[in-house]
Amino acid sequence: MPRVLIADKLSPAAVQIFKERGVEADTKTGLSKEELLKTEIYNAYLAPRGIQEALRIDILHQATQSQAISLARRWSNNGFSADELAFAHAVAPPLQRAAALNHRLRQTRLLSEAALAALDSLQSGCLLLSSTGAVVHANQTAEALLRAADGIAAVGP
Repeated sequence: MPRVLIADKLSPAAVQIFKERGVEADTKTGLSKEELLKTEIYNAYLAPRGIQEALRIDILHQATQSQAISLARRWSNNGFSADELAFAHAVAPPLQRAAALNHRLRQTRLLSEAALAALDSLQSGCLLLSSTGAVVHANQTAEALLRAADGIAAVGP
């Protein structure tokens, strides 16, 4: 069962919404409003930006990166409502999937760039061909050989 950590008090209705959606909510009350107002983070960052309450949606945690979306606003009378928490819960899974896909695509791109850099560092001429024989990549030595047209040539698209 997915778990979410809430650093504020939850109404019984909000707890029920999480429970109905199969999410276990751990509630840890944090600083009181008076304690928060005395902190450096509040006075240096939050207050100048008008941020007094925030809801954080964690969408990705990897060894080298973390992504989250924070919804922030001025103080309200009762904290985030059950509807607002339900909205945050509803948008979290698609955002998490999109972030995970983006992470995998980035890793794939970095791997392909590293592989091409390794081929480019070879002193020998190296051609990377597609399954149809088309040149996909040529390192500098191979490009020089192809330009010289001295016994090797690439033909076709």
